[in-house]
Amino acid sequence: MKNRQLLPMVSVCIPTYNGAAYLDDAFRSVENQTYKNLEVIISDDGSTDDTLNQCRAFKERVDFPVTILNHIPCGIAENWNHCMRHVSGTYIKFLFQDDILKPDCITTMVQIMEAHPQLGLVCCKRDLIYKDFNRFVDGFVKNFTDLQVNLHVPHDQISILSGRTILKLPSFKNKPINIIGEPVAVLFKQNSIDTIGFFNNNMFQLVDYEYWLRFFKCYSIGFIPQSLVQFRLHETQASFMNKQQELNDHDIYYRLLYNSYFWYLHPNFKWLLLKRYHPLVRFMIHIKSFFRI
Repeated sequence: MKNRQLLPMVSVCIPTYNGAAYLDDAFRSVENQTYKNLEVIISDDGSTDDTLNQCRAFKERVDFPVTILNHIPCGIAENWNHCMRHVSGTYIKFLFQDDILKPDCITTMVQIMEAHPQLGLVCCKRDLIYKDFNRFVDGFVKNFTDLQVNLHVPHDQISILSGRTILKLPSFKNKPINIIGEPVAVLFKQNSIDTIGFFNNNMFQLVDYEYWLRFFKCYSIGFIPQSLVQFRLHETQASFMNKQQELNDHDIYYRLLYNSYFWYLHPNFKWLLLKRYHPLVRFMIHIKSFFRI
């Protein structure tokens, strides 16, 4: 490992809210990183449990900068953005309060980013960890274990794909639609914020993937075939709570593709979106159906 000062700084963003149950595991995984030029930005969304005490204890025991911010609750995405507004690193690495980074996670991701300047972000596989096997976990394991299953990328080497090539793939509309993964599985350039902006506060379940979509227009994407993180499934995490509350972003997602990405997509996907949203096409389909009666 090079001297810390010779390495680009990585800002580890940890948004928190009542995360005391698993937070110390997340902190320990940061401490165990083989990559040493780190800063940690914690943005707390008004926790009422032991979260802030754990954050302070973490700050006291490590030898890298830790910033603890208080944030007025106004949505998941805005807490993520609050972290990002305070970073000073070359790269941003998210870690959620219930997830874990494997020791070589940041080292591996930074090495790939440094070797391929055209990349806007890299993503890796992740291990799913869970205590109880229930209906939610069963569905998640079946449908979202391999997010790149439709990309057909090699399983033994780094794959680099142009974001616009990804948008054009016939399989782009197939599930799982989030082919990048949760933020814990991603590292991206801090200066991309100037081009990409911040997370969309109007999104819920797809807040991360809507953000990755913006990278597709401007950058290439690196896919790492091995698992470098652990993503925890449990009934108090945001994705499960959103599912229970039926906060469904899919119509917002398709409208977004229609309005902002239409010309980048495969013809089959364009036709699907036209049938769904274009007034004239919808009218023609209605007329055709009427004369079939």
